[in-house]
Amino acid sequence: MRLTEKFHIESREQAQRRDFVGLAHGDVALLRDLLPFMEEHVDEVVEQFYAHLLKHSEARAFFKDEGTLSRVKSSQREYLLDLFRGRYEEDYFENRLRIGVTHERIGLVPKWYIGSNSKFLCLMVPLLAQKYRLRSGKLTRCVLALTKIMNLDQQLVIDTYIGSLLEKLNERQRLLEELLSQIKHAADVLASSAGEILAATIQVVSGAAQTAAAVKDTAATVEEVKQTAQVSSQKAKQVFDSAQKASQVSQAGRKSVEDATRGMHRIQEQMESIAGSIVR
Repeated sequence: MRLTEKFHIESREQAQRRDFVGLAHGDVALLRDLLPFMEEHVDEVVEQFYAHLLKHSEARAFFKDEGTLSRVKSSQREYLLDLFRGRYEEDYFENRLRIGVTHERIGLVPKWYIGSNSKFLCLMVPLLAQKYRLRSGKLTRCVLALTKIMNLDQQLVIDTYIGSLLEKLNERQRLLEELLSQIKHAADVLASSAGEILAATIQVVSGAAQTAAAVKDTAATVEEVKQTAQVSSQKAKQVFDSAQKASQVSQAGRKSVEDATRGMHRIQEQMESIAGSIVR
């Protein structure tokens, strides 16, 4: 499934978004005309941006080695040039949504993406000002066109953050419902255990009463005493076995409740983490 379909940003929605930010045919033409100029300066912009980004330890942690940094710089170069290629249809939207999914997957929170867009704008506008220093009207139109397309990009990336987080929340809800079912089952087991323990207790009392009666009524012969003792021993063993079984069932029920409770705590921590991501 394409991401545009998954996030319900298909052709009609795409047109509506372009219209809402005011990205008109004239803006598209301006941006396309700027492509050769930006191809000359894109490496400079990328290097300046990453020199700035790597000053921040939290952002620097995403680049484990020079190879990773080099690959990201190459992708960033293409990202910036795509802003000026004048093709803002289905594939453009799909690509921007994919970037958002990647950012969410690696834990790059929105503040870095939004801040990066602002920094790129600050790096590119002075270049445009130099190019059109004697044509203020053209400069204004170019800056506005660039602002519009970058705003559209931000919408798409933030949509993927929100959509991905909602997916996680739905999964946590499903797990929570499973745990609640487990707790209900454990409660039923405990209730059954209580019944078995009560039955075992009644057996103990009954056995003791029978033993007392047997001893009282026993004839004086050694053989009768021996038989009574054997009967009492057998009853005691039966009672012990019943009590032990009831104890095992009770322990199993208690373990199910403890496991379910630990699972609920884990889900709570994950949901708090998701909420924290949304806040950031």
